[in-house]
Amino acid sequence: MDLALDPSVAEGYSSKAQRSRVITETWADQNLYCPNCGAETLEAHRPGKRVEDFRCPSCDRRVQLKAARGGHGRKVANSAYDPKMEAIRANEAPDYAFMGFDPDQWRVTDLSLVPGHFMTPTVIEKREPLSSDARRSGWVGSNILLDRIPDAGHIQLVAGGEPRPRERVRQEFEQTAFLAETDASARDWTTAVMDCIEELPVQQGEEFELTDVYAFEDRLADLYPDNDHVRAKIRQQLQVLRDEGLIEFLGNGEYRLRWVDDRANY
Repeated sequence: MDLALDPSVAEGYSSKAQRSRVITETWADQNLYCPNCGAETLEAHRPGKRVEDFRCPSCDRRVQLKAARGGHGRKVANSAYDPKMEAIRANEAPDYAFMGFDPDQWRVTDLSLVPGHFMTPTVIEKREPLSSDARRSGWVGSNILLDRIPDAGHIQLVAGGEPRPRERVRQEFEQTAFLAETDASARDWTTAVMDCIEELPVQQGEEFELTDVYAFEDRLADLYPDNDHVRAKIRQQLQVLRDEGLIEFLGNGEYRLRWVDDRANY
């Protein structure tokens, strides 16, 4: 993976935003690969496609690129709210590649892939309708809340200015692929509990207790105000994670964290 961007591909564009888009999309067309099947390249789709920018020619997986000078914050503006929620509920959300780049050196500095199965209702924020004097008056967009996605859903392809090994990327992708087989509501709860576990002061191979996860009861109750049985849902999701091999049940309310976590080495 060559992390150098080529600004010459945007000659003729005067807008800074247009230049950045052309430069980063050209780079992605030449360098993005599929973490699902291992295909070496992705195919670029025509501009204006509603929810996708690239598609894997082998497994048909879709990827939408979001690039930002310097990197992304906690939320990223995205497409129309209602179609996005429809895609999530139908398990048809694309993967998202979030790129940060240095516009002075024209170089990719970080790149993370969020698989579409981490796109759940609670990570999408509904924006206010555009004002009456706007060209698209009344249009309602959305934001992706990156800080609500567990770290296991931020798969680093480039970290610290260096590409990560592809086999490691595929391993991290595969360990949560089971989420794609569940409906949006179930995925929402599973990923929310994963996010809570990742805030515990434990690393892969270390132990934690059920009461540690219960400490996030208020947060989960705020996320799911219609659920009156938050502790029961926590236990249910711990069973899901146990069955998928991401945690190990040790007995007496104790667990061991097993999912891959390279963040300390980034």
